[in-house]
Amino acid sequence: MKDHEGDLKQYILTSETYYHWARDKGEVDEVMFGFYSPEGGTSGEMAVRWHQLENGKPPVPRLECFNDGWHALYQFQNVLAAMAEVDREDITPYEFCALLEHCGFIDKTERVNPNKIDPEMTLQSAVEELHSMADSLEIDVPSDAGYVERVRAIADFLASIEWIERR
Repeated sequence: MKDHEGDLKQYILTSETYYHWARDKGEVDEVMFGFYSPEGGTSGEMAVRWHQLENGKPPVPRLECFNDGWHALYQFQNVLAAMAEVDREDITPYEFCALLEHCGFIDKTERVNPNKIDPEMTLQSAVEELHSMADSLEIDVPSDAGYVERVRAIADFLASIEWIERR
């Protein structure tokens, strides 16, 4: 038997994460849920994925669970009972998240990139933040005057990419 002690019942609405989510063909959205360790990792995880069928109707949810998550799935009897209450209804990912919260799950969705530099930062504070990140990763960063200009050029480039992605 698996031990989920100390792990938290959480979910991730992947379409709202700051990182890119690669979908399979026909897959519209996904909610991952399971037991997650506060230190990282999971002792059991599964997903409900919404698939667009070729019938012109709204996307339909499908529960998917690899065999290393079956024990965790068995622990979620209240989730299965709540899912049975909405059997054959085309619930949305947001409605499924609400169902999970009603069953005691916590939203673990990372919507903000913790490593992204705030656009309101001054150039100097951005350089300091980059130095701090580099120190934590044990990377040598030059401190010469040309470095600031290189950082400015990189920041301008990244800002232009974000502008293009928003269009």
